[in-house]
Amino acid sequence: MYNSKIYLLLAIFVTTLSSLATSTAVADSLPSLGEKSSGPTFDSEGTINTLTGVNHTWLLGGQWDFQVINGVTDTFNIDITMIAENGTMRHHMVVTNFTQPIENKVNVTDDGNIDVKGTSDIYGHGKLLWRSVPSEISIDKYNVLHLQVGNNQTEGHFEGGIHGITNSFTYGFNFNKESGGLH
Repeated sequence: MYNSKIYLLLAIFVTTLSSLATSTAVADSLPSLGEKSSGPTFDSEGTINTLTGVNHTWLLGGQWDFQVINGVTDTFNIDITMIAENGTMRHHMVVTNFTQPIENKVNVTDDGNIDVKGTSDIYGHGKLLWRSVPSEISIDKYNVLHLQVGNNQTEGHFEGGIHGITNSFTYGFNFNKESGGLH
């Protein structure tokens, strides 16, 4: 009976050591409090204002939102109505499904500049017009959004880019009680 108690204690001791070693290895792999292991998390939204093209100057009205979690774009959407300056050619466009290469993390500089490249899908009047269009999102000093998309893939539809104003930029998560979740 004495030997069985020793074996039991030895088994508990080995199991505890093994568990402790695993916990230590996991803890050692985590970043320290002051260290960044990935990119920023933020939520930003605003309005779209003007697009200047080569053949027409377009007036735009719309909204955009840009959410990033740990340096990876979670959501980027632009929903706009485009009208030629003479009041013709009114149409609705949506830029969505932005994806970026995993190695291309979103970074926010100390003065609020952002630049990230990836691809987007572009819809017109609810139909997919262009899939996986090369796209570059940039924000200047937390205040101005720019989106450049591949002119060859979009038949020059967005020549000059899409530009807007930032209404809000919030680091971290913003819990919205009205929607019942993260916003």
